[in-house]
Amino acid sequence: RQTRGPITAINSIDGKLLAALGTTPSSLRIFRYDVRNESLVALSFFDTPFAVVSLDVVKSYILVGDLYRSVQLVEWRGDRRAFKQLAKHTKEPIKTLDAKL
Repeated sequence: RQTRGPITAINSIDGKLLAALGTTPSSLRIFRYDVRNESLVALSFFDTPFAVVSLDVVKSYILVGDLYRSVQLVEWRGDRRAFKQLAKHTKEPIKTLDAKL
């Protein structure tokens, strides 16, 4: 299935595929692989401000690096199939090329 815009970052979380799609705005999406249909099934999404360039994952926490809007910390809640924003940089935006936990 085609996506709207490029995939700008990719990682795995909780045995599923985590991808950042598109620019201006972009979004995080969680996919699982459906063996029967041999396809990826979207489980959830989370809108991000501009252009995600890095995703670093530790357990259920995701550090999202945005090219023009700095970083934000997001939690994946697999039991609810939902993302929750825990923190974000709110002062003057900082260009970010990579972010690590």
